[in-house]
Amino acid sequence: EGVRVLGINSNVKHSVGAGAYGRTRCAAFMAHKIILDLMKSAGAAHGKELARDPMNGYLANLDPDDYKAHFRPRLAEWMKGSEFLSRHARTIDSATSVDRNVDYPVQHAADHHVLEARRVKNFAQFLEEAALLPPGTREQGRLLDMAGHLMYASHLSYTNDAMLGAPECDLLVNLVKKQEPAGLYGAKITGGGSGGTVAILADISERADAAIQQIMTDYRDQTGRAPELFSGTSDGAWARKADR
Repeated sequence: EGVRVLGINSNVKHSVGAGAYGRTRCAAFMAHKIILDLMKSAGAAHGKELARDPMNGYLANLDPDDYKAHFRPRLAEWMKGSEFLSRHARTIDSATSVDRNVDYPVQHAADHHVLEARRVKNFAQFLEEAALLPPGTREQGRLLDMAGHLMYASHLSYTNDAMLGAPECDLLVNLVKKQEPAGLYGAKITGGGSGGTVAILADISERADAAIQQIMTDYRDQTGRAPELFSGTSDGAWARKADR
């Protein structure tokens, strides 16, 4: 109660099918294959055969503490495609293929996927705990601040580890940070990234409304692009279908 998520569209559009996205996606699947091979080797050393993939094909299913302790130190920060192919053959991804001549940010991609999964779970937990408290209390504000800082961390990871994002979205996030005292808790890039909409966690208040409008004005002045505000909710597809 008293809190909302809204979005500001940067009106910057880039295809997620472009080279940067494909490289990062491929790097993540390379990390998955390397970690799976390490798991198989560890099992074989103890006379046990790994019957299935404990991650079920997704780095996000890997426990972050296990990742940091056992696997991250053994992932190259960058790896040449030719080196990966000679050691690990191929990935399970049907949408990308490893290019022998490309350097891939393997450790960076793994960091983003594994640690982002923990951020998402903690973010949901903070919101659930905040919802149980009276609106406007100091403790509720502390939990919302914690959730907001996870949004900032997610955005930073998307920029530095996934190596995607857009300068215009970075600007919007930084403008939100400056308006935190007005009841804004955090912001992050959404969707496919490389432009698009920044999501913001904020109070429902006139003060927060004024801060959002100031952010949009500052963004337009600094980029020459007209931002678009997404606020509230629609009836949804099911209601639209019923109307027909």
